[in-house]
Amino acid sequence: MSQLSPTVLGRVFEQARQRPEATALRRCDGTSLLRYADLIAEVERIATFLRAQSVSRGSRVLVVADNGPETYLSVLACARIGAIAVMADGNLPPATIDRFSQITEPGAILVAPGSRIGLACLPESLQSIPAITVEIAAGINDTVAAVDDEWMSATTRLGADDPLAMVFTSGTTGEPKGVLLANRTFSGIADLLRQADLTWIRWVSGETTYSPLPATHIGGLWWILTCLMHGGLCITGGENTTSLLEILDTNAVETTCLVPFLISKLISEMKTAGRTVPSLKLLGYGGSRAVAADIQFMEAAGVQTIQVYGLSETGCTALCLPTDPGSISKIEEGAVGRPYPGVDVYLADPAGGGPTDPSVGPSASFGTLWIKSPANMLGYWNNPDRTREVLVDGWVNTGDLLELNDDGFFYIKGRSSEMIISGGVNIAPNEVDRIAEDVHGVREAACYEIPDPEFGALVGLAVVATTELDDSGARKLKQAIAARYRSESESMARPSTIVIVDNIPRTPSGKVMRVSLAASISDDSAGAVARA
Repeated sequence: MSQLSPTVLGRVFEQARQRPEATALRRCDGTSLLRYADLIAEVERIATFLRAQSVSRGSRVLVVADNGPETYLSVLACARIGAIAVMADGNLPPATIDRFSQITEPGAILVAPGSRIGLACLPESLQSIPAITVEIAAGINDTVAAVDDEWMSATTRLGADDPLAMVFTSGTTGEPKGVLLANRTFSGIADLLRQADLTWIRWVSGETTYSPLPATHIGGLWWILTCLMHGGLCITGGENTTSLLEILDTNAVETTCLVPFLISKLISEMKTAGRTVPSLKLLGYGGSRAVAADIQFMEAAGVQTIQVYGLSETGCTALCLPTDPGSISKIEEGAVGRPYPGVDVYLADPAGGGPTDPSVGPSASFGTLWIKSPANMLGYWNNPDRTREVLVDGWVNTGDLLELNDDGFFYIKGRSSEMIISGGVNIAPNEVDRIAEDVHGVREAACYEIPDPEFGALVGLAVVATTELDDSGARKLKQAIAARYRSESESMARPSTIVIVDNIPRTPSGKVMRVSLAASISDDSAGAVARA
């Protein structure tokens, strides 16, 4: 077997050499189709534009994404010249995209055609940056583009450790942090599985996969790029299609990766329609705790299921729980499986040091999880202090509290931070609080977690008004708060419930006691849903 390229683009190019006429990417409605040879030709065309803007190795390029083929084309075009694709969801508020730009200082902007924010709607501060809408060239599918065997030799010489992309995570402070990801992030785990001859997760040339996860989320970006490196047919998009069952069935999807609430949605559609997806062979899932009955249903339908655990900083997955008769019952207990061969884990005393601290002993049976993986991040962009806290000698501190049981499985028990995870999305409480406290009439605000069977958790919000309010005044204040969230935050971070309270419980040092707050609020005090 010939040695594999150390870069994502190098491996995709090799697939184009071997199967130029095979489809690489298309939207779930059949549009934006790109064959592997055409994908390489389009990469060169977009890279030519970037070069003309003096974008070079190490430059940042803001990719305003819509999760379609054009988004992944943009990432690979950046890789062609060694630039870093800075991923920004095209549905984000303009102020958030502006903040991403301030942090990364991009030399160019690539906008996917399905983004809510088009070129004309970019924040004023970005208008001076060279930008184009990335559209697949007309007539690209009329003939198969020629694949030049020497094309890769003209590519900037890059290695596994060179950065490829950046995704944003808010962390516990609410301040966006750019997680810088190397080429190895997207190939490391697949390489470990191949070397160990394991089929926990498999990617097969020619197989059709679908990801509804956004390209700005590590799960979506990792899943599709990995499939492209293995010569698969990648179906993307579907934001305007209500039926997940229709997408999977119409496109004869064989593998997919979902968050648990989407699995529940799919099963509901299957039961209503009285049918399954005959083509579906493999379902990966993660992001929050799944419902065991849902996994049993999919297994009974002939679908191999597998849970993945990880985070942006670990390059998506680091632990894995393949489903078998003995593991299904453990899912709702919080089991997240075992590390992949070649991935090291360490449970540290939450009050003590990490695995590199010479004063600590061997890994405990309970503690904060540290991970050392070939897929780990390079660090946080221009944030050396936070990088030093989280990334130590190749180890990432996840901030999650896990327990290693006698069955050999790791179980997640909580978070050392107060992050709320809703539908697989990390939500920073401090940022939720801040948005509400900026509303006129709010003296203080604090969010809290509401358990939810579909999303894992929802965001609740308690506010203290600046003056005493009657029913009409309280309703108007809640409506103003809800409107502010709709304009400033992602949908998953918007409170599902807003409650006006007399006070917010705090520790002597002023820290919000969020668990006590949640326990003190009754259902009948809810109102003004902001999430819609």
